[in-house]
Amino acid sequence: MEKIRFLARAILAGVMISVGGTVFLMSPDKVSGAVFFCVGLFSVCVFGLALYTGQTGYFLDGNIGKNAINLAIIWIGNLVGCLTVGLMLRWSGTLAETAEANVAARLAKPLGYSFLTAIMCGVLMYIAVDNFRHGASEIGKFVGIMLCVPAFILAGFEHSIADMFYIAAARGSGLFGGDTLAFLGVVSAGNLVGAVLFAKLRAIGNGTLFGDKK
Repeated sequence: MEKIRFLARAILAGVMISVGGTVFLMSPDKVSGAVFFCVGLFSVCVFGLALYTGQTGYFLDGNIGKNAINLAIIWIGNLVGCLTVGLMLRWSGTLAETAEANVAARLAKPLGYSFLTAIMCGVLMYIAVDNFRHGASEIGKFVGIMLCVPAFILAGFEHSIADMFYIAAARGSGLFGGDTLAFLGVVSAGNLVGAVLFAKLRAIGNGTLFGDKK
């Protein structure tokens, strides 16, 4: 039952990131779209939803085997949520052309480049989520989201879950094509690496990784 509830929260997270992605695609300019994309992560944090890129930074905390299973469940749930919204918009004839231009530009880049930009997105997502979890200021918690999300979008960093939505809205079941799955796999790995590296380097810098903080 716990896994089912976990999966449900993951599906909802995928839906909300898709809502943010829809706003981004429909926005008249990239800056306003990047700002209002924040509704996705805002909803995830406020309602305690399960987002892959919000959990990756904690992968090495505790039981790694259990964490790996949970991340897999979250990734699949996020995929279901993104695919559902993406297919709805595609079938309604909305955004398909805009989404296709977005996806084509992403897939045209070398996978190595996508991996590196995904690492940077993972860093910013970890900062936003961890700040929301542990920030002392209530206002500061939301400021972190409002800064980090537009930053990764405007910088062109790859967010694996948002990419799921863009591909679903553009290509429907083509999401499961070889090139798109390879792209999502590389970007998902990059998001994980970036978040984990930042989290652990931060712990070393704070003197908490080995329990030696005074």
